[in-house]
Amino acid sequence: MESPGKNIRSILLIDDDRDDFDVVVEALQKIDPSISVSYVSTCEEIPKYRRRSFDMVLLDINMPRHDGFYWLKAIREQGFTNLPIVMY
Repeated sequence: MESPGKNIRSILLIDDDRDDFDVVVEALQKIDPSISVSYVSTCEEIPKYRRRSFDMVLLDINMPRHDGFYWLKAIREQGFTNLPIVMY
């Protein structure tokens, strides 16, 4: 049986807490060191990644100014309708 995460090579983590990023990277490196994780602390930083494609986004729900639901809607409105987004 093939692993469901086998095609996940590149992840964008959006979280206002850098410690959460460090925990996620450490866990993913134990699972598969070839997975690349990029980090932004606010969604306002996302445009610098527009030309990169990600296989998945990990999105913090509880952030200052705008919560994760606001950013989920904004990401979807930008046309990223098939991009898996995991909110936590």
